Formats: sequence, structure tokens, C-alpha cells
Amino acid sequence: MCPGMVRTVKTVFRSLLISIPILFLFPFSSQGQITEKKVLDLLTSRSTGAIRAELHKLAQRWPDSPELLYFTALLDSSGENARTQFEHILASFPASPFAAKALFRLGQMDFARGNYIRAAEAFGKLVDRYPHAAVRNEAEYLQARSHLLLGEYNTALLLYQKLLSRHVPETVRQRTQDDLGLLAQMKAEQQERAVSREKPIASKEEPRAEKPGRAMERVADKRDIFTVQVGSYGVRANAESQKKWFRLRGYPAEIVEYRTRNRLFYRVVIGKFDEREEARRAGERLRRLFEVNFRIAKLDETP
Repeated sequence: MCPGMVRTVKTVFRSLLISIPILFLFPFSSQGQITEKKVLDLLTSRSTGAIRAELHKLAQRWPDSPELLYFTALLDSSGENARTQFEHILASFPASPFAAKALFRLGQMDFARGNYIRAAEAFGKLVDRYPHAAVRNEAEYLQARSHLLLGEYNTALLLYQKLLSRHVPETVRQRTQDDLGLLAQMKAEQQERAVSREKPIASKEEPRAEKPGRAMERVADKRDIFTVQVGSYGVRANAESQKKWFRLRGYPAEIVEYRTRNRLFYRVVIGKFDEREEARRAGERLRRLFEVNFRIAKLDETP
């Protein structure tokens, strides 16, 4: 970051101190870098909106600063805008320390949405391209966990073992060991189902009059968001039970209410996907792993 930009950024934050009650400025290192921890702390501050606006202005003035672009994306309230900015940093500034951070954020976004294929790819690229990045250990762990949740147990096991063979923080080591226990449990359950062929966990069919999926198939303002529905129940406790079952295995299961003229249903859904085909593949993996019936539905992400 050039000296002129550092002075401008400091001036902006000093002016914000006068107009907005905040507890601290963005601290700068000797190289003029903003501390990421402080930016993250500001996410819960009343000044976040003002800081976001000022960062956006500075990024327009210095478009070749991956540092400013990164923090602008970090504070962007739109997930899609943030993704675009992180991808721009990765493509335009691959040698910058912020390229690894941007790639890590992209992987986190996909992991949080249940798109474990894309998450595993992002974390794998980070480990390969930026082996000395500060987020390397966390990326390698999340890469392994993504494969675990995809049901690719052998790949996950190899990645976990590779991670444990290195000196990693105790928190990462503990989570890895916990996941290895979960992996063994999931493999055992899969083998039991293969042998016994017990009746699969099934989605309960709803009355024809309900016109399934209409409430979940609302079109969002900008695009459709697809999800995998794995259950539909007339009793919430039953839906909560299935939701808990999937969450214990690491899947982001949620309950969506749907009311017909005469009855309220509780639907259990997993993941959010930009493409119907991505959701279908996720559903097929769930069917293969847990012998659960599923259907693809649309969600409206607007509040």
C-alpha cells in the first residue's frame, strides 16, 4: 500500500471517529497493512456500514490494491458480490498474500452452503498453490471434512492422516481426531445398511391437494436457489429428529414450514445450490450414503 493511500485511509478513519462512536481505528503495521482481526471485529460495530462505504471508495481510487479489495469484499453484505471480488483478487493478484485468503473465503462460502464439491476444490487449490499460507492448516482440515461429507471416506482418511503427520495447532488436531471417529461411525453405518438392507429413511408423501413444492419454489429476486428436501412431516418433533440426525453427521439440515389450507407441514432440507444439477448430485450422494429419498426444491433467499 503506497504512503499516499495510507495517509488517506488514516484520515478517513479519523473523520469517522468524530462522526461515529467507535472504539478503535484500523491499526496499520509498519508496511501500512490493515489488521484483519480488527476488520472482523468491526462487523459487530455500529460503524460497519460507514467503514464499508469508505473502503469501497478507497478501493475505487486504488483499484490495484488487493489489500483494500479483500477487506471491501470481507465487509460486503452481499454474498455474491463478495464472491466476485474474491475471485477477482485470486485472478488478478495471484502472488499477493491476500490471494490465499480470498481463496480460503471462497471455500468457506461453499462449505457453509453445503456445496462440498466446490469447497473441496477451493481448499485443495489453496493447499497446493499456497503451502506456506497462514490458513493452510485450516484449509487442509476443511478439505478433508468436505470429502468426508461427500461420502468419499478413503480420500478423507488419507487427508486427515496427512494432516496429523505434520505439526498443526492443537485445535486442528482435536477436530481432526473427532472427525476420524465420525468417519469410522459413518463407514460402519454404511456397511450395516449394505448387509441388512433395512428400510431407508423416507420422505413422507404429502396429500395431492397440497401441490408439493409451491411454497419452496418461489423465485428469488435475482436467481433461483435450490435445496435437497429429505423429509416432510406433519409433526415437528419428527422433523426435528431427522434434522438432528443429519446435523450430527455434519450436514446443514434445516426445517422449512409449509402450510396448506388444512394442515402445516415441516420439511427437512439440506444445502443451498445455484444450479439444480448441483442439488441433484448432492441428493444422489445422500441417497447412496444413507438410502434416503429426496426431491429437489427451490428456496427464496430473501428475508
